[in-house]
Amino acid sequence: MKKSQVFRTRSDLIFYVVLMVLPCLQFAIFYFYVNFDSFALAFKKWDAIKLQYTWDGLNNFKNIFSAEEFTKYLQLAGRSALFGCVSVFVLTPLALVFSFYIYKQKRLSRFFSTLLYLPNIISGAVVSFIFVIFLDRGVPIIVEALFKTEIGPIFKGDGVFWSAFFFSFWFSFGTNVLMYTGAMKKVPESTTEAAKIDGVSSAQEFFMIVIPQIFPTIITFVVITLSAMFTHEMSLFSMAGFNVMPPQENMGYYLYTRTYKQDEALNPVLAALGMVLTAVTSVLVFTVRGFLNKINPMGDN
Repeated sequence: MKKSQVFRTRSDLIFYVVLMVLPCLQFAIFYFYVNFDSFALAFKKWDAIKLQYTWDGLNNFKNIFSAEEFTKYLQLAGRSALFGCVSVFVLTPLALVFSFYIYKQKRLSRFFSTLLYLPNIISGAVVSFIFVIFLDRGVPIIVEALFKTEIGPIFKGDGVFWSAFFFSFWFSFGTNVLMYTGAMKKVPESTTEAAKIDGVSSAQEFFMIVIPQIFPTIITFVVITLSAMFTHEMSLFSMAGFNVMPPQENMGYYLYTRTYKQDEALNPVLAALGMVLTAVTSVLVFTVRGFLNKINPMGDN
């Protein structure tokens, strides 16, 4: 049996090469070129006498996996992973259900879609600042008025992490709903009309028609969420600057604040930590993406 040619003409081959040049060039420049120094720095140390970086082999990686340091990094990664898991398993289903409500143009659907997206129009730093003021000044007044109970400011102690956690969850909810609603509007009307004629319920339409049609969009959002899981600092810096205590930090905040301070002695360890997290994230993302593509009702991507 004669195999079919992938490229029938030279023009097809040239078109493919030109099409692939841009993404490959972008990846080479914005990942390898930008991170080249970071890769090299992971194998160096700061020499305070010579005031320069010198070769140090794998000692930075050994430092990361030492008993004391590994426990600290594991706790930071655990807080980041918690938000990532909640985003995938809680935020995604809620956003899908709410998007379907808006897609079906139920009562007040336009009002809710506008209300959810309005916070994204304002700068995230401004919204987070307002949110902190509301937690520290507004919530105690409301609780005292309704329940006759005095409480102190919420954005302190353990409340710092959970306040930022809720804020990031709520702030990203509107964007998720907007994107999923847009994807749902691309479902062919002929399909939904045929389903109505056959007496399909709203739940059946949601699970058996809409979800399969937008499954590639769901895969994209899940992959993006997981790929940014260890770099997302949940607006902790916008809310509290450098004043977040270690028990309230996540990995994204830790990496951002330590890198921001430009400590020459710590930079090699941060570079090595970044490489470890990149490896872990890559395995996680490709595994989850492969699984989702396998169960994709619309076929493999």
